Amino acid sequence: LRKFHIYFTDPVKPVFKHTLSGAVENLEEIKNFIATYGYERALERFGFTPENVKRFLDEENWKKMYFMLWRFLPEIYPLGYFLPADTRIPDHSIWDHLDVTAAISSCLGDLGLLAVKIPAVQEFISHSRKLSDLWASSHIFSTIIFKGIQRIVDEFGPDVIIYPQLRGNPMVDLTEFNGEKSVFKLLDEGVQFGLIKESDVKERLCIANFPNTFLCFIPASRGEEIRRYVEKAIKEKWKELAVMAKNLLKKENLRIDEKLWEKQIENAIEVTSAWLEFFNYDRFNSVKDVIPNDLRDRQEKWLSFVEDVERRSNYGHFYSLTYEILGIILAQKSRFWSSWEEMPITGRKCLICGRRNALIENNPERGFLIWNGEKWINVSVSDETKHRLKERERLCAVCLVKRLYRDIFKEMFPSAKLPEFESVVEIAGRKFIEEIKSDEDFKKLKKEDIE
Repeated sequence: LRKFHIYFTDPVKPVFKHTLSGAVENLEEIKNFIATYGYERALERFGFTPENVKRFLDEENWKKMYFMLWRFLPEIYPLGYFLPADTRIPDHSIWDHLDVTAAISSCLGDLGLLAVKIPAVQEFISHSRKLSDLWASSHIFSTIIFKGIQRIVDEFGPDVIIYPQLRGNPMVDLTEFNGEKSVFKLLDEGVQFGLIKESDVKERLCIANFPNTFLCFIPASRGEEIRRYVEKAIKEKWKELAVMAKNLLKKENLRIDEKLWEKQIENAIEVTSAWLEFFNYDRFNSVKDVIPNDLRDRQEKWLSFVEDVERRSNYGHFYSLTYEILGIILAQKSRFWSSWEEMPITGRKCLICGRRNALIENNPERGFLIWNGEKWINVSVSDETKHRLKERERLCAVCLVKRLYRDIFKEMFPSAKLPEFESVVEIAGRKFIEEIKSDEDFKKLKKEDIE
């Protein structure tokens, strides 16, 4: 039984083990309290009471109240993570159980699963030269896929997202959601109740918190509509980041060929999605002959242990089958992403991705050049822009968005803390740099010549 969160070493001693570290929690504080004051006082001290809920009541904004309960009740009552939802198979807590039951209750009889993925993420991230480019690539994916998640959450609630876990994610806490009468932020509400610190949330914003995929419950009758608007939201967020990058260039009077820029941005990101209505007992029997043998046999074996009434009424017995088949569909669709490559236009390839035409170059002989749609022209740039491109470096629109993403990040999250990256030169010469870091000539040299 050691694979579960909770197991028993003997008939009378419950033991809680952390699933990753293996650390044991014996709840000594509760045991000592019971020994000193008795069970009645212990229930008052450690039990869940209606007062935990009352503080969030807002009859004029039920949506905000629901989001608050979902986000902060586990913060107020963390002991809920030690309460198994099912004592027979104690592999998940009561909070996990409440998340799922609340998510599916609104679409019983019309339950579906939606899976969304941005394919070729490894290739996109690998097209990086600096550590900051690697960070930017990861954070861009995290930011744009969250936009799709946000659309789902705003309409159906945060609990419908199965993967990844949203509770406590800084981007979720900072997002404005639409209430009945006004927008609200979980961060503002949490700070007001003294449950979270704004500085802690903003400090974690620089982490790429989201993977390139997510899974959620949806009403199956709207599956195609939801799939389309989620894909659209993700792509629009990517274009929004590209517009912010282009505006940064315009501030420097760098007016790159708009047509080629838009084409490169348009073809840089693809989104794959699939949805599937949940199987039930009758639907499974009607299609089981065309289901892969291993999935069919596993499902039939599982159902053989379940009473007839239960197997006909409980969606949970068909979650695994629905998930496995949806995963197969999504994997097949992901393989059809188009490996797009441009025809030569500017006469110079981007030196980072090697796939697209370069639009800007730091030429050692001619200085900074941009492609204006007809030819390469010289431009004057600020000292800050000079440091963005290494000598002889030339970039396409997509790799330029990555290079400018630190500034985009600051614009999106003005008070967030930016990550600091050491260059390869700084890492290799760390000991030497430490010894002469106070030298004024070295400070100037480091600023101008060390990336």
